[in-house]
Amino acid sequence: MSDDELIKMASNKDQTFSPLWSGAWEGGKYKSQSEADMALCGKIAWWANADYTQTDRLFRQSGLMREKWTGDYAAETVRIACDNITEGFTRVNKNSAPRQKKEVTIFEEGGCYYLQRGDNVKQLTTYYIMPIGIIVTDEETLYTCDFVTPKKTYRLTLLAEDFSELKRFRRATTRKTLALGFLGTGGDLEIFKTFVEELEWKEKLGVKTLWIYNHNDELVFVTTSKAVKARNISVDTIIQLEKHTQL
Repeated sequence: MSDDELIKMASNKDQTFSPLWSGAWEGGKYKSQSEADMALCGKIAWWANADYTQTDRLFRQSGLMREKWTGDYAAETVRIACDNITEGFTRVNKNSAPRQKKEVTIFEEGGCYYLQRGDNVKQLTTYYIMPIGIIVTDEETLYTCDFVTPKKTYRLTLLAEDFSELKRFRRATTRKTLALGFLGTGGDLEIFKTFVEELEWKEKLGVKTLWIYNHNDELVFVTTSKAVKARNISVDTIIQLEKHTQL
């Protein structure tokens, strides 16, 4: 279809298309504009039969277009959207084989992570991650883990938001050392974020104040050093946040 024809068809057939096309993403189900970018790209790519050029060209005409839509961010968003299309809209060749989705996996080898997309493999990091625990609070989620390099291990605590943008992630992981290198693109980080989330984490509830809490249907008293329930039995699934302990 032509660009105009595609926009008209998508707007008529998909009621969620027009708001995104106009740039109205806030207040909806999207946590960030980057998520909205990916959603709109996915919709355009479906109607465009995973045509990279048309998908990028049409996105640039949408209300979501902004300065960030350059370089790796634009290319990776379009590529991921198009690669996720297994069978898009078509008026002809309906009996042709559907587009095959390239399998994407992350694996560890030699103390580094690698990303494999189809037959292509590239190094993603200069380290591997040993998960320690997740602390969930009313305001944020913190991930504490060891970043293991061939020479040294670095323990870091990252916010969930640190995984939202490539520059922010690199900044968060290089606070203590330059040895922690992430070699992928912004699109690769989105895949890596899912991989990290699926590691085996021990989850704890983080609280601000010393108090008695109803935690997992039991009364638990949280102190600066530990948490205890009746008969002085320790509980390791609730903790006072370190910054509030210091205060």
